Amino acid sequence: MRNKKVYFLSIIIFFMVVFTVIMSSSLKTNARENSDNNRKVYTSISIETGDTLWDIAEEYKPEEMTCKEYINEIKQINSLSSDDIHSGNYLMVYYIERH
Repeated sequence: MRNKKVYFLSIIIFFMVVFTVIMSSSLKTNARENSDNNRKVYTSISIETGDTLWDIAEEYKPEEMTCKEYINEIKQINSLSSDDIHSGNYLMVYYIERH
């Protein structure tokens, strides 16, 4: 009787491990496919009168970022030391193109 319980428990554990490995592999594949379907696209925009970095961030930032995080990246990309931008100048920004 004890051998049957051990055998049955071993089979259950085996199938749980196999199920976990399969699910883990599937989730990694889906995550990879999702990230492969998204592309970071850079573009240059003309700064118009009244534009702010916050306004630009709200328009172009990826969904998973805050405006502040995006502004910090844009400042770094454009070598800006302050939040001041001026109409008539150009700013390099990026957005995520989803397929």
